[in-house]
Amino acid sequence: MKFMLRILVSSCLATTFTLGCADRKTMSQASGHVEEPAAVLVSSMLIAQIDQASLTQKLASYGIVPRNGVKIYRVSYNTLAPDQSAVKASGVIILPDTQSPIFPWISLQHGTIVAKSEAPSLAPGEGLAEASQGFLTAVPDYLGYGDSANLFHPYIIEAGYVAPLLDMLRATREFASTTKLNLGPLFLKGYSEGGYATLALQKAIETDSDKEFTIAASSASAGPYDVDYTGTLTAQKPQINPGNIPFLMLSYNHWLANDTLPLSEIFVPSEAIVSDALNGSHSFQEIFKILPSDTNALFNAAFITDFVAADPTLDVSKKIHMLLKSQSLIAGPWVPSSPTRFYHCVDDDEIPVAVTEKTATTFKNLGAPVEAILIPSIDINHPFTHTTCPAIFSPIKWFAQILSGSAA
Repeated sequence: MKFMLRILVSSCLATTFTLGCADRKTMSQASGHVEEPAAVLVSSMLIAQIDQASLTQKLASYGIVPRNGVKIYRVSYNTLAPDQSAVKASGVIILPDTQSPIFPWISLQHGTIVAKSEAPSLAPGEGLAEASQGFLTAVPDYLGYGDSANLFHPYIIEAGYVAPLLDMLRATREFASTTKLNLGPLFLKGYSEGGYATLALQKAIETDSDKEFTIAASSASAGPYDVDYTGTLTAQKPQINPGNIPFLMLSYNHWLANDTLPLSEIFVPSEAIVSDALNGSHSFQEIFKILPSDTNALFNAAFITDFVAADPTLDVSKKIHMLLKSQSLIAGPWVPSSPTRFYHCVDDDEIPVAVTEKTATTFKNLGAPVEAILIPSIDINHPFTHTTCPAIFSPIKWFAQILSGSAA
């Protein structure tokens, strides 16, 4: 789910910079000469400023007390789609309005959004809490939003996050260099879809032989890291979010299955209705009115019964399980090497807490420096849900403790 503090951007301040990149070099195999560096950061524009007093009002309901105001920059940069085609992506960089000699920075991966208009670069808000505590915060839109809105978002597909998130880091580093800012320790943070994206980014950084980036700490929260396990548990629930699983099915059909999945064998509503609901023009609230949240009304009975069986027999079930397993972040030889915390509310109504428990246990058994922080509900009559879980903001305190040297 998406967690966005909406702000009204009154006017864009007309300060736009066109920048090149000194990091990437391409080698011509034909001639053997080094060409001009390919551009990563294309442009940056200051789109809003929020002073400390105004930010205090915006964040009051979350119990966050800002230490500073912020400046919000919209950035465009070059990256690659999962099919390796060149694409321009976008996001925001939220800069604390302080004169700090060094800015610790956070790559913040946002939760699921379904409406194109909710992209961080169009409706900035996510990342304000982190930046209010002195962190320069980079929030990528993801492919399928902002400058790349013509693409179908590669939802919960590892390759759909790696290049765009790494290039957002490069663009942020380039922005900092051009604006004479010094970047300090790098932290990774994300919730829900952002939790999956964060772990995918962490994996890419830690398995990079060039060691381009170093992670101070990573916090992935309430994400579907083991996608097949998440899907199997979710399919057994009587009620589900009708946006998430259909969104994933359409994404996998487009990016992984070459549009060959028999969607009519999966969904009760027609493929046209499902596709229209998730075409980027509808909010989650609207999708709940278009698609049923009753699992048995959303999925064909034969498919759902076979899919959750111990030994599925239908070809469509086997195909879906294969695709889901291919996107698991805990199935391969990689294990986290940076300090990592998995936050999750135990009463989460969308992503089962068992997914986090399995993920943390798997990595711990392999010697990884990971910890699962499971948050109980304070009031059993009003349990924390996926959208109200404090894990959305909990990692900020941990990061601050690491910076101060007081982390346990």
